[in-house]
Amino acid sequence: MNNIDILKGEISLDIKVNVEGVILNCRSAGFILKNNKILLHKEKKVNFWAPIGGKVKIMESSVDAVKREYKEELDIEVEVERLIWMAENFFEFEGKKYHEYTFVYLLIDVNDVLSCEDEEISVLNEKQFVYKWIDLDEINKLSVKPGFLSGNLEKLPKQLVHVIYKD
Repeated sequence: MNNIDILKGEISLDIKVNVEGVILNCRSAGFILKNNKILLHKEKKVNFWAPIGGKVKIMESSVDAVKREYKEELDIEVEVERLIWMAENFFEFEGKKYHEYTFVYLLIDVNDVLSCEDEEISVLNEKQFVYKWIDLDEINKLSVKPGFLSGNLEKLPKQLVHVIYKD
């Protein structure tokens, strides 16, 4: 596999390289909290929930990346309230090993367009994601990735936490 992914004839600018069979990448993600609920998403084909986000691109900040992902996926403007976790995340997914640097932000829905009264948010796009407001009192009943988030979303740390997590 090349160190540069080729997608539909275009070079991907995602920070993602294959080093001796281990995928090294950089991801930026974030979530919005409203009325004791957290907005998460999942791919329809998997059984876990995660903060909305994606890979950081070459010469893109992690803040710009999470804003771009929310615009692409939900067509909304977000601002960063604060960085909560900076994680070195080691895991396997779909038979591949990953070494991932993940930035996790608490975000603000700038125009307050997302209502948390609707449990699921319908989005018409090519991605096969489900977006859902999950009550923080129920969050521990679900599988949430990255794994270090489990048990830590109900009471967020007051300052930035560096995490090294092996799943």
